[in-house]
Amino acid sequence: MNKGNIIKALKMQYDKTIAEGGKQKRLFNIKEFNKLDRSGLEFEVEERRLCLHQTVEQEKIYIQYPGKESKPRRSNLIPKPKDFRPKVKIKTGSFIEDFTFGDIFNIIEKTCDGDKEKLSIMAALFCNEAYMTKHIYIEKDYEYEDILIVNDEVKRTGRLSLKWYGIDSNTDWKNIDKYFGKITSPKGNKISFEAFAWMIDLLFQNEDCKYYYINTFNKDESEIKKYEKNLDKGRISSALTAMTIIKYLRKNMGIGTLYDKLKYSGGIAKIDVASFEEVTNKIVSVL
Repeated sequence: MNKGNIIKALKMQYDKTIAEGGKQKRLFNIKEFNKLDRSGLEFEVEERRLCLHQTVEQEKIYIQYPGKESKPRRSNLIPKPKDFRPKVKIKTGSFIEDFTFGDIFNIIEKTCDGDKEKLSIMAALFCNEAYMTKHIYIEKDYEYEDILIVNDEVKRTGRLSLKWYGIDSNTDWKNIDKYFGKITSPKGNKISFEAFAWMIDLLFQNEDCKYYYINTFNKDESEIKKYEKNLDKGRISSALTAMTIIKYLRKNMGIGTLYDKLKYSGGIAKIDVASFEEVTNKIVSVL
């Protein structure tokens, strides 16, 4: 897959139908991920690693749960029992460190290194992620292992069934990896771009699950339906904020404007739909 084919694969025409289709996929995923059994599991005591994918480079992509926000250290924070985090095991058998959103933005900057074309392709990737346009329906049994955190001992293994919309495994990742090159983590670990894309997708999935819980727990049916109708937090906020960061990196926005957007919106700065074409160099068009 050359650069032209990568662009072709990410081509997208945004309209209300795309937005609504993405919302329905997100809602389906939220409910399925939130059904995952967490009986007997506890953050930093016994956690489950569920393997959802193996990359072309033989890295294994997991989600591990419960996450730290299921047992917050500060009493003023709401526990989020559905919290999880993506984990990547590289070919050596070691797990790389967890990524923050700040880490992801730094990686985008370093990987693209000011190359406007790469930044446009990266922005198109995030736009597709926001609306799950390339996600396909998957129904599959996945392997898991329950870990005793104190010594990283595997207590039990098994398989469980999950229905969800995930990244298409038939994507030509080998050539996409060649285009972007290896991704370097903050601690110097090297992973494929495929692994990076899966980490981002699962981070967004976790954001959706967390915000759904916060906005629907102990709420009446009318409030739940109202939130489900809008579904304006989580994946969509994170992906469109990443596009705003890329808009700045492409020099389509000044640092002062970026600062104001982040400051006055609590760190969430969703790009406006009118900027999709500019930041993606028309890989994404708006109808």
